[in-house]
Formats: sequence, C-alpha cells, structure tokens
Amino acid sequence: MNFKLRIQLDSPLTISEQIQQQIELAVAKSELNTGDTMPSVRQLAIELGVNPNTVAKALQSSVQKGTLVSQKGRGYFVASLTEKLSDSEINKQLTEAAKQFVASTRPLGLSRQDLVKAVTALLPEGDSHE
Repeated sequence: MNFKLRIQLDSPLTISEQIQQQIELAVAKSELNTGDTMPSVRQLAIELGVNPNTVAKALQSSVQKGTLVSQKGRGYFVASLTEKLSDSEINKQLTEAAKQFVASTRPLGLSRQDLVKAVTALLPEGDSHE
C-alpha cells in the first residue's frame, strides 16, 4: 500500500467517512491500483488507533460505492475501474463527494478558483474527459 491513512479528530467527517474518502482519493490519484490488497480491518484499526468496527464500516461503504471488492476469507481489494457504474450512481457519488469537499473546505475561506485548481492538481496526468 503506497499511501498512509490519516485521521483528523477535528474534521467534520466521521472517522469512517475519512477512511473511505482517503481510500477513494488514493484510487483516484493512482496510489492504489486495481487488484491492490488492502490491509486487514484489524491491522488498519491498530495503525489508526480506532475501533475495528469503524474500519469495517468504511471498507464496506467503499465496497458499496464500487471502490473496493471484498473476497470472503481473503480481504478487501481495489476494484477494477472497468466495472461500470450506472450514470445515476456516478452522479449520486459525485454529488456526495462534492458536498463533502465543499463542507470540509469552506472553513478555509478559499476562492472557487483555488478549489478548482486543487482538484485539478489531484487528477492524474492525461486524464481528460473533455
């Protein structure tokens, strides 16, 4: 795993939401790739100093969103990006992610231009759907 999860206790997001969001961001930034194995629930819980149920909830939410897949007895893996979500599910997830992003950055007092610039910087090179 090429990324490190970080929990911010002063975040408006729950710990579970923070974990899920960071996994999704790591996939978007290609820090996690299709088929990569996630650490076990127990291992992540120990590393983060949180309840294993919190980690399990985050990982299961990532499965429901299509970011991860779960294989019984083997653990969690990064899902294939070729597994197509419906347009309505894509829009639903995009809207939810945008709401969370706006809510978590609002206290920073950044301009719209600064926010767009920050998001654009996170996109992998050559990843244009224009």
